[in-house]
Amino acid sequence: MSSSDYDFGPEQKNPGTKRTGIIVLLVVLMLLGGGAGFVFGYVIPGLRYSEGGDLLAQGKYEEAAEAFRSAGDYKDASQRVAEVEAAQRLAQLQGHYADGEKAFTAGDFDKAAEHFKLAEEYSDAAQRAEESLHAFDYTQGQVLFAAEDYAAAAEKFTAAKDYSDASEMVHECHYLLAQAHMKAGKYADAISEFETAGEYKDAVSKAGEAHYKQAESMLKAGRPKDAAKEFQAAGSYSDASSRIMKLGKSLISEKKYKEAVDVLQLSSSKDAPRYISYVNGLVAYGKKDYKTAMTEFTAAGKLEDAPAKLKAATYQQGIKLLGSKKFGDARKLFKKISGYKKSKHLINVCTAEIALSNGRFNAALKAYEAVPKSLKVTGFNAAKRRALVMKYKSFASICGEWKATKNYIESRSTHITTGIWNNWYIDKTDSSQRLTIHCYLQNNGKMRVEGRVTYLRFNNYSILSAYCKAYWSYDSFTLKNLKKVPSKIKIDSHTKIKRVSKKFNFTYKYTENENVYFRYRYKTTITYGKRVKKF
Repeated sequence: MSSSDYDFGPEQKNPGTKRTGIIVLLVVLMLLGGGAGFVFGYVIPGLRYSEGGDLLAQGKYEEAAEAFRSAGDYKDASQRVAEVEAAQRLAQLQGHYADGEKAFTAGDFDKAAEHFKLAEEYSDAAQRAEESLHAFDYTQGQVLFAAEDYAAAAEKFTAAKDYSDASEMVHECHYLLAQAHMKAGKYADAISEFETAGEYKDAVSKAGEAHYKQAESMLKAGRPKDAAKEFQAAGSYSDASSRIMKLGKSLISEKKYKEAVDVLQLSSSKDAPRYISYVNGLVAYGKKDYKTAMTEFTAAGKLEDAPAKLKAATYQQGIKLLGSKKFGDARKLFKKISGYKKSKHLINVCTAEIALSNGRFNAALKAYEAVPKSLKVTGFNAAKRRALVMKYKSFASICGEWKATKNYIESRSTHITTGIWNNWYIDKTDSSQRLTIHCYLQNNGKMRVEGRVTYLRFNNYSILSAYCKAYWSYDSFTLKNLKKVPSKIKIDSHTKIKRVSKKFNFTYKYTENENVYFRYRYKTTITYGKRVKKF
């Protein structure tokens, strides 16, 4: 008899004792018939395989797995073991998930989260676990909110993330916290909470109010710069913007210039930059940095008394330049404020000194004559300089450009033995011959005269007039440490100038012996009798 001759029939859902009896009977019959190998190798495994299927259907996973294992290599018994284990695992996860849903429905969110976590990868268990935790945090937040513990409630609502209206409740908590801080005068904390609340309700406006009140608090504490920052942060709330300017002006009046600048730099007012320049001008003026003060007061425009301060700074800078003998620069400044204090007289002082430096003594004399004898200027002894110019007033009579009014220019040849002579000469006046004289006041209190004379002279002789011509020549001279106008000026051994009756007589004389027979003399005499320019 072969194993294929036996059919154990379909698997029974409820085998009970009947199946067990049949198995025993068959085993006995087969043993009596000598079929022991067939019984243990095929009949019994087949029965255990069939029993495993029944137990699996009943949900008895551990017993079903054991039955399939005892079936050995029968059919796909080993695969059926894995199937049972998988089914058992799925059933367990489904159980945890179902328990999680029950707990969630019952409002036991903490326990629901535990069950969903145990459900692991089943369905959306992970998402439901997170949702349960958020729900748990949310309910705790509600409890804390009801107890008016808004800080702790905010933490819980924040942890609840997007569960229900948790996000809105976070804002509400911060808003209520901010209001509480406002009532308690804790404005910094209120600002923090209102700003955390974002655009919730009127949090933005309330934050501005908190900044404003914080600013006032800081003013009372003597912290103007910090107060200004708070007014700036207050934005459009009330008169916050104008309060910064008002504070800056107040600090200026108190001469707290550094703090004033710090405050004004925070202002959005169009006048703020000019006020900053005004303050910088005051600071520079106090440090005697008049040049910077001028620049700053100019930038300040007509603000406050900036125009008056600009004049004062300009005046002081002019005096400073006068003391440094920068007369040209000083005069430019005094001319800008000609009606201010002693500016008119100082313009004349500068004009006189510029003229003196250029040897224009007449111009210097005229300018100093317009200056009061007792004029006092810091850093420059104008009265002393004026007195010196007056002392040497007579030099004005020679200072200038003089033209020739008479001349005699000769080239003479004299025979040495006989004394007979012949000459060529020019007696027609050439008025382009000039004598220029500049007079300088030296640092040692004495005068210096510098001049230049241009004239015509012969430097050869010829019996033919075409070969005997006069040439232009010039000489310069300097006379130092003079106390009075010189009557004679010796340029060199051939050239001299003599002053006679308000005129200058010039003489050039040069003699040479060209050979043993003749002696040549070149002579020019000029009267510079008319002054055409005064220096």
